[in-house]
Amino acid sequence: MTARAAFFLAAGLLALSQGAAHGADRAAIAAQAANQGFAAAEEAHLQAASGGEAAAVLSLGEFYAAHALWPETIAAIRRLRSPGENAEALLVEALYRFERYRDAAAAAEGKFALGGYRAMALTRLGAYAEAAAAFAKAEAPLGFDADYHLASAEAHVFSGDGARALKSLDSAAAGGLPNSATARFQFLRGAIYLAQGDGARARAQFQRASKHPADDWSMRAEAALTEKVDTLERLSLRWRSAPFDRDLAMREGALALAGADFARGFAAYARVAARFPDSDAALAAQAAIGARLGDLFSADLTAED
Repeated sequence: MTARAAFFLAAGLLALSQGAAHGADRAAIAAQAANQGFAAAEEAHLQAASGGEAAAVLSLGEFYAAHALWPETIAAIRRLRSPGENAEALLVEALYRFERYRDAAAAAEGKFALGGYRAMALTRLGAYAEAAAAFAKAEAPLGFDADYHLASAEAHVFSGDGARALKSLDSAAAGGLPNSATARFQFLRGAIYLAQGDGARARAQFQRASKHPADDWSMRAEAALTEKVDTLERLSLRWRSAPFDRDLAMREGALALAGADFARGFAAYARVAARFPDSDAALAAQAAIGARLGDLFSADLTAED
């Protein structure tokens, strides 16, 4: 087996480990492509799908999914004018994996079988209240049990239902978590403790989460622990993602206003409202600005006196 073939086989096995296919054996697809040669296998699928026959196009999409090539998967399925259930499911999965969460949520809307993807996508967008409602009517997509329950915990704790969040976190743990999810679990456990008013335990969990290699969860934990605005600037240089940037800006706004730095605090909250309009944080940011405008005017009048 060539190095190139081994690479694509490994990619296929990774895709399979992250979630099962919709009626396709991705490990077998990747193994066959590795033996045949990726380019030759791809060309065969492209030729078969060139006529637009639905089964062949779906097979092309599954071929790309087996190699974790999500943009190509999306492009393949979007060739279909009237995709069937399997094609729709593959499209939504690919959109979710490619972090196009707004598109994934929109594509899954109104489709019960895809409700789990929609709920998880809304969670990643920070639309926690809407996500929590979606989880009540959804089931975990095949192969996504841990992600599903962890996302449910996040949606519920940040929409004010700590008890339901704890149940979801317990469900995630009961199913077995990969090491890569440890920081996420600890961050969410800390958020639940914080919602319960147990600041000491919350801080301990955030500290545990923050010690893991940089990812969304360890960095969000660091942001939660930070008490100085200037420290947040340094964190912003170490990691970038929509959820982290959203948390960071909300934290900056809160810390800045607590120190009566109205310009910085309002600017941080304005960024949240502009960059993350789908999130609950956008409404919270606008409310925070409105609540402190009177303090700003009072400070200005005091300065003039």
